[in-house]
Amino acid sequence: MFPFASLRLTFAAAATAGLVVAAGCRQPRDASGTPPAADFLVTAGDSAFWVSTSDGRFRIRRAPLTVANVAGRFYELYVADDDRSYYDALLIGQRIYRRDLLTGDSLQVFEDVRVNRIARGYAAAHPTERPLEEDEDGSDDPHTVATSEAELLDVVGPLLSFAHHIDIDIANTEDTHLVRHGIIDLRDGSSPSLQGVFGDTVARRIVAQGRAFYRVVIDSVRRANGVRGRRAARAIDSFHFDSSSFTIDEIDGAPMVGFFVPGIGESGGGLALPLPRVRAPEPVWWQDIAATVPRLGADSLSEIWKGPGYDVVARYDSTGDFATLVVTQCCLEGQGLTTIDAGRAGRERDRCNGRPEDLQLAVAPAFQGLSHDGQVSCCLQ
Repeated sequence: MFPFASLRLTFAAAATAGLVVAAGCRQPRDASGTPPAADFLVTAGDSAFWVSTSDGRFRIRRAPLTVANVAGRFYELYVADDDRSYYDALLIGQRIYRRDLLTGDSLQVFEDVRVNRIARGYAAAHPTERPLEEDEDGSDDPHTVATSEAELLDVVGPLLSFAHHIDIDIANTEDTHLVRHGIIDLRDGSSPSLQGVFGDTVARRIVAQGRAFYRVVIDSVRRANGVRGRRAARAIDSFHFDSSSFTIDEIDGAPMVGFFVPGIGESGGGLALPLPRVRAPEPVWWQDIAATVPRLGADSLSEIWKGPGYDVVARYDSTGDFATLVVTQCCLEGQGLTTIDAGRAGRERDRCNGRPEDLQLAVAPAFQGLSHDGQVSCCLQ
């Protein structure tokens, strides 16, 4: 972690979650009670919190951003609709963009090709129809429906993991509901395979381990007893292992691959079966982020980002709904305890590189005029 750090923390699935930011110390605090000089980002779901010390107190600013850091530059990640609907055809895909927080330039990194293909086919088959205007309503019961949703999940180095939900209902032709997982390289918008990230030999080992986990899960479900067990056993046949449906995150400083088995048909359509994560070796770019990746604490309930001037410790409660961030510096202990409503929970982290002044210059415009709008109280640890 550098003096200015971008962190993404883990929160359990919940409608809302809380985040506590406090100043702490390894040694007894000095008489001044001044918190250590700190400057970092905390992101939770679709919100980013800029935490810094000013005039001996913590200052917290919030912005509705999903933030990534690639090669020392900060980007906002966002999803936008791509509406190509007609009166009798609901055709809405989604695109993923990255926006440079310093320059404001946006770049598309993902486009829904399936919905676009259906939209082009519909236009060719109905040349006399015109697309709906922005303020026009379509049919309440269209004969053609093709929609999708792109869900941002996790960012590790230059790679964004996401889930892609597709729903297609074309009268007398197709009824498909599918969710797939994948990764996007934020540097160029490509969708690398496991081989592209880790190389052929390592990728084959990871896929073999994923298939082994899949067989264990399948066998366990098929041996289940009772009414619910038999129902699950029938449904499990709708899930078929697909080595291209995966995400990448990190746990305890190491990259992890998670396979999500897509379901099909009436029983499994629109669902995905998560498998245990497979530990992977560090890819070639890992050295660029290694210093900013957190490690698990001795109690396994905390994560630690170690830096040259101060450390940041995230201590999770037993439910995972709340985390306490403690900024530590030898022989200094601060005051200021702030509770932040963290919004949508999720497992997401981010890191940062580059010079502190460059990073502050990049994120400052996004937080200009914004301040913390949650509950604030003060105390001494």
